[in-house]
Amino acid sequence: GGVAHCAHVKTILGLFELDLIPKPDLLITSGFLCETAPKTIELLHEFYDLATYCCDGCRDIASMDDPNAGPAVGLAAKSMRRASEHMQEITGVDLTDNMMWEALGARGGLDSALIKIQRLIETTDPMPISGTHRPLFYRLGASSFHMDDLPDQTGALNTLYEELAERVSKGF
Repeated sequence: GGVAHCAHVKTILGLFELDLIPKPDLLITSGFLCETAPKTIELLHEFYDLATYCCDGCRDIASMDDPNAGPAVGLAAKSMRRASEHMQEITGVDLTDNMMWEALGARGGLDSALIKIQRLIETTDPMPISGTHRPLFYRLGASSFHMDDLPDQTGALNTLYEELAERVSKGF
């Protein structure tokens, strides 16, 4: 009720409730940008008995200009390391730093596609898609971390970008 305005909450709850995506073994979020995300996974834990973890974070204005400075970076790094340890406990899979770098590298095209869509939305007037729909394509970008799925997901996001760019060119 208190976060009824938040598309993030509505999107993930709707996807679970309608059985459009499987419930994950572990749901991880952070409060880096929004205080709603940690509360959302806390509720999902209660309603769906999901294992959850929230990375601690705080917005440190001093470190925004220099991502290598400030106490917020150290807090985030420590919390992400704890999240990795938590994932290892739940999955029984040892996660190495090399595995993480490989996964991050493999997501490069997907992340670029998301950034293109984001920039298009932010720089056009009128916006080609409602800002409340952003969580839908972010969910597409985070719906699977299987490396074999990344090309299809990247293709879907690139198609969405092309369709949005066409709407912009027509003034919609």
